[in-house]
Amino acid sequence: MKSHIYNYIVRAMQDGHRLSLLALLVLCGLTSQAQTQDNVLSIPEFEGRIDKTVNVPIYLNNTTEIVAAQFDVILPFALEKDGTATLTNRANGHQVAMKAQDGTRLKVVILSQQNNNLRGNAGLLLRI
Repeated sequence: MKSHIYNYIVRAMQDGHRLSLLALLVLCGLTSQAQTQDNVLSIPEFEGRIDKTVNVPIYLNNTTEIVAAQFDVILPFALEKDGTATLTNRANGHQVAMKAQDGTRLKVVILSQQNNNLRGNAGLLLRI
């Protein structure tokens, strides 16, 4: 398939069919864009006070089924200890582990020993 497209592009360039070439490239771009899968972790803006506990919400919007995830969170403040993480009802027999990597970086791992998918496709996943 790719060689047919390549041959078409070469012929179109030789024949001066730039409009056809542009239409083909746009079509290829739209096709590949439709096939992309977006799984996005996000942390909204939050506030905290000195010497007070801060809960950091982490959201996951996913277009594919997710069984496990590992990610780093870089916080704008230093941590004195590893802290705790609490999964929401999106967990389906999942466990979460969190470890401080340095003063502001946390490594978070979410997994299911039964290979269960997380519930839902959008919303709050956990609080740290």
